[in-house]
Amino acid sequence: IGEVPSMNLRRLVALAVTTAVLAIIGCSSTTPTEPLGTNVQVALDEWSVIPKVTQVGSGQINFLASNEGSLQHELVVLKTDLPASDLVVTDGKVDEEASGTVIGQIDPADLAPGKQASTTLNLEPGTYVLFCNLTGHYALGMRAGFTIAN
Repeated sequence: IGEVPSMNLRRLVALAVTTAVLAIIGCSSTTPTEPLGTNVQVALDEWSVIPKVTQVGSGQINFLASNEGSLQHELVVLKTDLPASDLVVTDGKVDEEASGTVIGQIDPADLAPGKQASTTLNLEPGTYVLFCNLTGHYALGMRAGFTIAN
């Protein structure tokens, strides 16, 4: 076998590296269910709460909330058997105690317009609602169902 010119050798090495990287990327999958311990990005604005995924595995979940609106918001994570649209509302706010169990939240002081904040929660399998509980925000549509799978 003859000697391989250095230019062709560099091309062969580049091709081998590119093929290996593409093979690794191809082995990963993107599904609505993210792996355990994942970050869940949640966009909040007037008047929606939009998680990037709606189901993850149980365990530690880091919610990264971004306020993309022009008003202050908060993110409440409530464990409940109620559908996201059927939480108990009193005086313009969700009655959290009557609707389920608050597992955690990101306070409005941390979610001014254009800001991001996060909280890490240990979540068990079940159904949850992510919502903003500032007066009137839930009723205007700032809510989303969320599931923790086994």
